[in-house]
Amino acid sequence: MRNFIGLFCRRGRKVNTTSVSGFLLLSLVAGLRFMRRSTLRFKTETAAMEKWLATVLDCAAGDYELAVEVAECQRLVKGYGDTHERGQAAFNRIMSTLETLRNQPDAASRVKDLRDAALADERGEALDSALQKVA
Repeated sequence: MRNFIGLFCRRGRKVNTTSVSGFLLLSLVAGLRFMRRSTLRFKTETAAMEKWLATVLDCAAGDYELAVEVAECQRLVKGYGDTHERGQAAFNRIMSTLETLRNQPDAASRVKDLRDAALADERGEALDSALQKVA
């Protein structure tokens, strides 16, 4: 059964939007939009965004530059599938070190360096080495 389902799901799907069947498929998927707000992913993403915004506001009260850099970290979370998971993991790792960095005078530049390291490579090796320097 797994192999049969894998035939349709494993390599992604190319939809020819100029054909009637492709247009109908996209119309069907667009028609499911009303269900989005009831999904677990929507609820998880909404909770994460609210937590991130609260962190930005909390940082802004004490250090504006740090708040700007924390706000920019959301750029890490993008895309779908593996790209989204890698970005979310990098974002979470940077946010977990934020409490350590907050009281340091160069916290904003360190968060920027961590974000740049996370964006530098897919595997996260640059972020790993940058986080070791912070700790």
